[in-house]
Amino acid sequence: LQTLEADNQQQNRQAEELWREYSPLISAAREREQLEAVKRTYAEYDQMMLTQLLPLVRAQDQEAALALTVQLKPVADRLTAEVQELIRINDEAADALTQAMSEQNTQAIELIATCLAVAIAIGILLTVVLSRLIANPLLSLVVTAQRVAAGDLTVQVQVESQDEVGQVLNAIQQMVDKLRSIISEVLAVAESINVSSEHLSTTTSQVS
Repeated sequence: LQTLEADNQQQNRQAEELWREYSPLISAAREREQLEAVKRTYAEYDQMMLTQLLPLVRAQDQEAALALTVQLKPVADRLTAEVQELIRINDEAADALTQAMSEQNTQAIELIATCLAVAIAIGILLTVVLSRLIANPLLSLVVTAQRVAAGDLTVQVQVESQDEVGQVLNAIQQMVDKLRSIISEVLAVAESINVSSEHLSTTTSQVS
């Protein structure tokens, strides 16, 4: 009898500790309702043990105690079923949480992939733009140099930048302007010599 009473008291302490630790972890109303149902059934079972079964055991009324045990069985079965339902609700909540975390991970992966694709697209676009910004002035530089090399001093270089390519184009334009000036001076001197030669020839003819 003392062992039975001690076991019952220990079970009550363990149950109270379990309710106290478990209650703060509940987040869903359905789960809290199920826990309350378990607590009510357990309290009913415990009340029958304390007020009916234990007194019969003390009185050594084995026949009545056995009959009451039969009456206790449906309560114990109901308590077991309610505990199993609480476990099932916990499993569903865990599965839902796992699914939600999986969906969040999937969304995060899709977001990272999208950002990566955008970054790659921006990189390609910048590469194309920079290539054109570099290639066009270089092409203009090559064409201008080829025209000057061919003797075309009518070139007018359009300098649109102040970078290295722009400085080279500007130097070519200055060179073309200087060549133009030198050639103009040479032509002027040649014209002057030609006029002087004609004048000298005329004078010589008159003297003769």
